Amino acid sequence: MMQTAGRTAEELTPGTEWIVDAHGCDPAALRSAATIATLFERVTADLRLTAVAEARWHVFPGSGGLTGMLLLAESHLTCHTFPELAFAGIDLDCCRAREGWDWAGQLPALLGARGVNVRELRRGEAARRLLAATLRDDTEEGRPAPNTVKADPEPPLRILRARLADITPDVEQLVVDSLHPANETFAETHRNVASPRDRLREMRALLEAGELKVWMARIDNTLAGLVCWADRGGRCSIADIMVDPRFDRGQVTRALLTHAE
Repeated sequence: MMQTAGRTAEELTPGTEWIVDAHGCDPAALRSAATIATLFERVTADLRLTAVAEARWHVFPGSGGLTGMLLLAESHLTCHTFPELAFAGIDLDCCRAREGWDWAGQLPALLGARGVNVRELRRGEAARRLLAATLRDDTEEGRPAPNTVKADPEPPLRILRARLADITPDVEQLVVDSLHPANETFAETHRNVASPRDRLREMRALLEAGELKVWMARIDNTLAGLVCWADRGGRCSIADIMVDPRFDRGQVTRALLTHAE
């Protein structure tokens, strides 16, 4: 194996990021900095992480939630809560090899969560493979050849027609996030929506009745966006395009509109 700074290129990696969505939480727990601090303490202790400063908190007034951040030697741990939606978004980025934390087992007890969705992302895989290939060229040919390594192609964007059974938690969360008043496009595109949950219930009812068409854009297993509309007597009563902000909105929107019939 090729070596650099005492470690093999195969071992060098920026680490793993866990993106955690906790649904159906106790609103009181989501307003409590002490509760989220306990969560931070358990995660860092169980995963042997090193805090380099005290956790920082911003508590929103009234019945609002909070934002918490803990800076780690391994990267960071953050949490942002929405008591009005009974939702907490948690992000752990760790540059050390760790097996992960039992989010699904622990968050129901800590936050009262009724559902937990965890996405695990390996960071810097393309950079690690490029380094390994470059070091291999150094050893085998006596010179680096950085321009001979091609970047991995982007995974294909798949467009799928959604049925009621396809409205999974990641779809629900995209709808809620897209229609939440904190979203910068909400005021312009969804003025008449009573609440994100109302729109989600309407979406389910119309889909079950066969009056709504929904297409999803997925990259691998990750939801990138969706488009849905209902045509009642020639009048379109719902016309929403929702795109996860991590993806290119123009690319996802064009793909949805091109493939949707």
